[in-house]
Amino acid sequence: TAPGGSSSSSGQSMGQPPTGTGTTDADADSSSSSSSSSSSSSQSESGRTAGGMGGGTQVSSAMITYLEKHQDGATWLVAVATDQTASSIILESGQPVISMGGWSGSDNAMTLAKLKSLVKAGKLHYIVVSSDGGQGTNSEIATWVKKHGTAVSAYSGLYRLDASDVG
Repeated sequence: TAPGGSSSSSGQSMGQPPTGTGTTDADADSSSSSSSSSSSSSQSESGRTAGGMGGGTQVSSAMITYLEKHQDGATWLVAVATDQTASSIILESGQPVISMGGWSGSDNAMTLAKLKSLVKAGKLHYIVVSSDGGQGTNSEIATWVKKHGTAVSAYSGLYRLDASDVG
């Protein structure tokens, strides 16, 4: 047994078991929901941030705890600009997360029409857009989210959207 092995979870120091890592489907939340709820209070006190890169947006453990408490039956915990931010949130929460802009945030992997359909169907309630004018997030999406969503004042760049916000 050589250190480092071939498992994708070796060397992780997130303090979470590797269940659900690298997944963005509904399987992730059922396999780790009991461990994430029992350890969320210690995580939120740790002050760690998830996904420090990608458009200047940082997602704290406290924000992740907030999102988990207010997911309200949505399929996706949150939509963020980059794979880097999404993967950090997935590792910490075990919940499915949407990466709207690929690895660096510059891909247009999410369209405004698709985002609206997810919100309208109740599959997504929260979106993080960068507070620096939309860098790292498709500017059309960032503009729409800021215009129609409700800013969550405790967390910079976090907006809530519901079906009634889609026109």
